[in-house]
Amino acid sequence: LQDLVGGINPRTLSARLIALEDHDIIEKLPSGSTRCEYRLTDKGKDLLPILQDMEQWSDKYATSHV
Repeated sequence: LQDLVGGINPRTLSARLIALEDHDIIEKLPSGSTRCEYRLTDKGKDLLPILQDMEQWSDKYATSHV
């Protein structure tokens, strides 16, 4: 995940992942002795259409200046 988000502080990433777990948006799955994987919960999957709409809105107005 850290490589995908580009340049995020590991502590910040960890704190955000914990917050998402605490809100049942993601679940943590062990995948080896030192690594883990994350998966969206049903609650997290329900957020996808909202996030996609926000991305479309951002793309539409990204070049606009207020």
